[in-house]
Amino acid sequence: AKKLLESKIEDLQQLVSRQQENLSHASTEQGSLRKRLEQHLQAKRLLEESARNHKLEQETALAETQALKRQLQQSVENCKNLEECVCKYQGELEAHKGDMLQVNRELDAVRQMHSMQTEDLATLKVELEKSRSEHEKCGRDFQAYRTKSDLEMSKKLSKISALETEKKALDEELEGFQKRSHLEMSNCRSKISELDRENKKMAMELETSISRISELECEKKMHCDEFEGFKAKTKKEISNHISRISELEREKKKFSSTVAALQEENKKILKQLEEKRNALPRSMESKAASMFPPSPRRGARKVILFTGFKEGEELADIKNTVESLGGEFRHGTFSNDVTHCIAKGRTAKMLKALLAGLWVMREEWIEKSKSEGKFLSEAQHGRRVGRRPFEGMRFYLTPAFGKEAHGRNPQLVKLCKSFVKIGGGRTNDSALGATHVFVAKGEESGFDCNTLDWESFLEMIENLGTDNKKRNGETCSTPNPKRARQDRAV
Repeated sequence: AKKLLESKIEDLQQLVSRQQENLSHASTEQGSLRKRLEQHLQAKRLLEESARNHKLEQETALAETQALKRQLQQSVENCKNLEECVCKYQGELEAHKGDMLQVNRELDAVRQMHSMQTEDLATLKVELEKSRSEHEKCGRDFQAYRTKSDLEMSKKLSKISALETEKKALDEELEGFQKRSHLEMSNCRSKISELDRENKKMAMELETSISRISELECEKKMHCDEFEGFKAKTKKEISNHISRISELEREKKKFSSTVAALQEENKKILKQLEEKRNALPRSMESKAASMFPPSPRRGARKVILFTGFKEGEELADIKNTVESLGGEFRHGTFSNDVTHCIAKGRTAKMLKALLAGLWVMREEWIEKSKSEGKFLSEAQHGRRVGRRPFEGMRFYLTPAFGKEAHGRNPQLVKLCKSFVKIGGGRTNDSALGATHVFVAKGEESGFDCNTLDWESFLEMIENLGTDNKKRNGETCSTPNPKRARQDRAV
């Protein structure tokens, strides 16, 4: 009870520390809110300054347009003055015509003067036409500038309207943010008040727990007195047990003599059995060992290896079913105590299990066993090789095959040799005496034995146990052209 009270006190202290942490978090949040308010205010000031700059630009543009209007008015006045001068010259010309009519007789004398006057008139006309063209150009330039200024004014007005809308949106966001901050501050204050109440409650509980600790100390003294009485009783019982143990040791000595006699008889029987075993031929023993590999004992626990499955809910469900049926679940590690293998697809561990003579089962075996409540027979839902498939075979790996395998995976050559060793075969350092040769794809087969590539070798292992009448190496090996010619000749 004292330990429970101490644990409660520790829990209360942890709660107080958590509440203090919550208060610190609330204060940090309040500071972050203040920083955000300051950032929004700075953004608002920047927007106001940009609006003022736009207004100043607009005023300067208006002043420029007014100056251009004044220049145009001056050019129009100049054109009017030129027209007045032309009118005066025309009046003078009419006066000269009247004089010419009066002095037709003096025309021969003053022809040269008249030609000079006509040339002056032509030059004046040319100057008038130039002034008119310049006047028209000024009018066109004024219209183009007016259109450009109107477009720029419209663009600036649209920008000012967009800035005003953005300003309104920012003002609305500021108002919403202020409302949110006020609400969060009120929530923080309510939380702080609740934490204060909880602290008061915890203080009351601490006082009650201290009073309870004092009561428990009194009970502890009572229990100590009871324990001393129980200790005296147990001493008496221990002395009685010691006397009983001495009697049992005497009986043990009597039985040890009988056990020694039985061991001597067992040794004699074992010697007779060894003599009979040596009498049997060694070939019979090897054939029996190859035809009947060590199968799991009936009633022994099934150790099932799962390969090719991804970790997740599916594997967890399978593990629960295997353990509920009394088996042992394995995933990822292949060891000597494995009795069954279930694979999703073709994996290296599944092929090793086939070569080692283990049961390779289908996935439905677990589901049907779960529905029946026990492990069903393996023969209906799986397969197993009844002997070592590569016994008596010798394999040779060509250098081209080694390069190809190393290009695929550096560990592929070791895996191939381990398959051969588990299946009971051997690997040679040369093609002499080899029954099978591993060849790379596209390599010329000039050997007097069966040739295999990596894929055909895997298919040969995978087909083990499906048809026991066919021998391994004959079904999946590639045909040798030299052997085919020899067979035809024979």
